[in-house]
Amino acid sequence: MSYTGSPEPIQDQVWRLLSPRGGAVTDGLRLAAINTVCIIAALILLAVASLVNRLINVIIPLPFLVTAVLLVIVLTAVGVVIWYRYAGLYVRVARGSGRAVKPDVLGGVAGLPFAAIALFMLAAALLQILLGIISFSSDRLIDALRQAGFSGFFFALCAANIAVARAASTKEA
Repeated sequence: MSYTGSPEPIQDQVWRLLSPRGGAVTDGLRLAAINTVCIIAALILLAVASLVNRLINVIIPLPFLVTAVLLVIVLTAVGVVIWYRYAGLYVRVARGSGRAVKPDVLGGVAGLPFAAIALFMLAAALLQILLGIISFSSDRLIDALRQAGFSGFFFALCAANIAVARAASTKEA
Protein backbone atom coordinates (compact mmCIF):
# COMPACT_ATOMS: atom_id res chain seq x y z
CA MET A 1 0.00 0.00 0.00
CA SER A 2 1.41 3.40 -0.97
CA TYR A 3 1.47 6.46 1.27
CA THR A 4 -1.55 7.87 -0.64
CA GLY A 5 -3.76 5.14 0.76
CA SER A 6 -4.18 3.37 -2.57
CA PRO A 7 -3.33 -0.33 -2.86
CA GLU A 8 -1.26 0.24 -6.01
CA PRO A 9 2.32 1.60 -5.99
CA ILE A 10 2.97 5.30 -6.52
CA GLN A 11 4.58 4.68 -9.95
CA ASP A 12 1.35 3.10 -11.20
CA GLN A 13 -0.68 6.00 -9.83
CA VAL A 14 1.55 8.54 -11.59
CA TRP A 15 1.43 6.59 -14.87
CA ARG A 16 -2.37 6.36 -14.60
CA LEU A 17 -2.48 10.14 -14.17
CA LEU A 18 -0.15 10.89 -17.09
CA SER A 19 -1.05 8.13 -19.55
CA PRO A 20 -2.81 9.24 -22.75
CA ARG A 21 -6.56 8.75 -22.99
CA GLY A 22 -7.19 9.79 -26.59
CA GLY A 23 -8.12 13.48 -26.24
CA ALA A 24 -5.68 15.70 -28.14
CA VAL A 25 -5.88 18.71 -25.82
CA THR A 26 -5.90 16.82 -22.52
CA ASP A 27 -3.13 14.49 -23.63
CA GLY A 28 -1.19 17.51 -24.89
CA LEU A 29 -1.59 19.10 -21.46
CA ARG A 30 -0.33 15.90 -19.85
CA LEU A 31 2.71 15.95 -22.14
CA ALA A 32 3.17 19.67 -21.40
CA ALA A 33 3.27 18.81 -17.69
CA ILE A 34 5.89 16.15 -18.42
CA ASN A 35 7.84 18.69 -20.52
CA THR A 36 7.71 21.24 -17.69
CA VAL A 37 9.10 18.76 -15.17
CA CYS A 38 11.79 17.76 -17.67
CA ILE A 39 12.75 21.42 -18.29
CA ILE A 40 13.20 21.96 -14.55
CA ALA A 41 15.20 18.73 -14.26
CA ALA A 42 17.36 19.77 -17.24
CA LEU A 43 18.12 23.14 -15.65
CA ILE A 44 19.11 21.42 -12.41
CA LEU A 45 21.25 18.97 -14.38
CA LEU A 46 22.98 21.85 -16.20
CA ALA A 47 23.72 23.52 -12.85
CA VAL A 48 25.19 20.29 -11.48
CA ALA A 49 27.18 19.85 -14.70
CA SER A 50 28.58 23.34 -14.24
CA LEU A 51 29.78 22.45 -10.74
CA VAL A 52 31.26 19.16 -11.93
CA ASN A 53 32.96 20.98 -14.79
CA ARG A 54 34.60 23.36 -12.32
CA LEU A 55 35.97 20.38 -10.42
CA ILE A 56 37.23 18.80 -13.63
CA ASN A 57 38.88 22.09 -14.65
CA VAL A 58 41.29 21.63 -11.75
CA ILE A 59 42.72 18.59 -13.57
CA ILE A 60 41.87 19.15 -17.25
CA PRO A 61 40.99 22.57 -18.66
CA LEU A 62 37.68 21.90 -20.43
CA PRO A 63 35.39 24.80 -21.32
CA PHE A 64 31.86 24.50 -19.97
CA LEU A 65 30.50 25.28 -23.41
CA VAL A 66 31.59 21.83 -24.63
CA THR A 67 29.96 20.12 -21.67
CA ALA A 68 26.78 22.19 -21.93
CA VAL A 69 26.37 21.63 -25.68
CA LEU A 70 26.84 17.87 -25.31
CA LEU A 71 24.39 17.77 -22.41
CA VAL A 72 21.79 19.80 -24.32
CA ILE A 73 22.13 17.48 -27.34
CA VAL A 74 21.66 14.40 -25.14
CA LEU A 75 18.69 15.94 -23.28
CA THR A 76 17.05 16.97 -26.57
CA ALA A 77 17.47 13.45 -27.96
CA VAL A 78 15.94 11.96 -24.80
CA GLY A 79 13.09 14.47 -25.09
CA VAL A 80 12.43 13.49 -28.71
CA VAL A 81 12.27 9.81 -27.72
CA ILE A 82 9.81 10.59 -24.91
CA TRP A 83 7.67 12.76 -27.20
CA TYR A 84 7.64 10.09 -29.92
CA ARG A 85 6.64 7.29 -27.58
CA TYR A 86 3.94 9.39 -25.91
CA ALA A 87 2.55 10.53 -29.26
CA GLY A 88 2.51 6.91 -30.45
CA LEU A 89 0.57 5.89 -27.35
CA TYR A 90 -1.83 8.78 -27.92
CA VAL A 91 -2.44 7.71 -31.53
CA ARG A 92 -3.14 4.10 -30.52
CA VAL A 93 -5.51 5.12 -27.73
CA ALA A 94 -7.31 7.69 -29.91
CA ARG A 95 -7.81 5.23 -32.76
CA GLY A 96 -8.82 2.49 -30.34
CA SER A 97 -11.54 4.68 -28.85
CA GLY A 98 -12.75 5.89 -32.26
CA ARG A 99 -11.64 9.50 -31.80
CA ALA A 100 -10.02 11.65 -34.46
CA VAL A 101 -6.22 11.76 -34.29
CA LYS A 102 -4.97 15.35 -34.09
CA PRO A 103 -1.17 15.26 -33.86
CA ASP A 104 -0.85 19.01 -34.53
CA VAL A 105 -3.05 19.84 -31.56
CA LEU A 106 -1.22 17.35 -29.34
CA GLY A 107 2.21 18.70 -30.35
CA GLY A 108 1.12 22.33 -30.16
CA VAL A 109 -0.31 22.02 -26.66
CA ALA A 110 2.66 19.90 -25.53
CA GLY A 111 5.05 22.57 -26.80
CA LEU A 112 3.46 25.39 -24.81
CA PRO A 113 6.09 25.35 -22.01
CA PHE A 114 8.83 25.80 -24.62
CA ALA A 115 6.87 28.57 -26.36
CA ALA A 116 6.33 30.38 -23.04
CA ILE A 117 10.04 30.26 -22.19
CA ALA A 118 10.92 31.38 -25.72
CA LEU A 119 8.54 34.35 -25.56
CA PHE A 120 9.90 35.48 -22.18
CA MET A 121 13.48 35.16 -23.44
CA LEU A 122 12.62 37.04 -26.63
CA ALA A 123 10.98 39.85 -24.65
CA ALA A 124 14.04 40.08 -22.40
CA ALA A 125 16.31 40.11 -25.46
CA LEU A 126 14.33 42.95 -27.04
CA LEU A 127 14.55 44.90 -23.79
CA GLN A 128 18.31 44.31 -23.67
CA ILE A 129 18.62 45.50 -27.27
CA LEU A 130 16.73 48.67 -26.36
CA LEU A 131 18.93 49.25 -23.30
CA GLY A 132 22.05 48.46 -25.34
CA ILE A 133 21.10 51.03 -27.97
CA ILE A 134 20.25 53.68 -25.39
CA SER A 135 23.47 53.16 -23.41
CA PHE A 136 25.71 52.47 -26.45
CA SER A 137 26.76 49.18 -24.85
CA SER A 138 27.99 46.55 -27.28
CA ASP A 139 28.13 43.96 -24.47
CA ARG A 140 24.40 44.31 -23.89
CA LEU A 141 23.75 43.93 -27.60
CA ILE A 142 25.85 40.76 -27.74
CA ASP A 143 24.05 39.37 -24.68
CA ALA A 144 20.72 40.24 -26.28
CA LEU A 145 21.64 38.40 -29.47
CA ARG A 146 22.76 35.39 -27.44
CA GLN A 147 19.46 35.42 -25.55
CA ALA A 148 17.54 35.73 -28.82
CA GLY A 149 19.43 32.67 -30.06
CA PHE A 150 18.38 30.71 -26.97
CA SER A 151 14.84 31.89 -27.59
CA GLY A 152 15.06 30.50 -31.12
CA PHE A 153 16.23 27.17 -29.70
CA PHE A 154 13.17 26.98 -27.45
CA PHE A 155 10.91 27.89 -30.38
CA ALA A 156 12.58 25.06 -32.31
CA LEU A 157 11.82 22.66 -29.44
CA CYS A 158 8.19 23.79 -29.58
CA ALA A 159 8.07 23.08 -33.32
CA ALA A 160 9.84 19.75 -32.74
CA ASN A 161 6.94 18.67 -30.53
CA ILE A 162 4.57 19.12 -33.47
CA ALA A 163 6.92 17.43 -35.95
CA VAL A 164 7.47 14.43 -33.67
CA ALA A 165 3.72 14.07 -33.02
CA ARG A 166 3.09 14.11 -36.78
CA ALA A 167 5.83 11.54 -37.38
CA ALA A 168 4.42 9.26 -34.69
CA SER A 169 0.91 9.54 -36.12
CA THR A 170 2.03 8.65 -39.65
CA LYS A 171 4.10 5.73 -38.35
CA GLU A 172 1.14 4.37 -36.37
CA ALA A 173 -1.18 4.63 -39.41
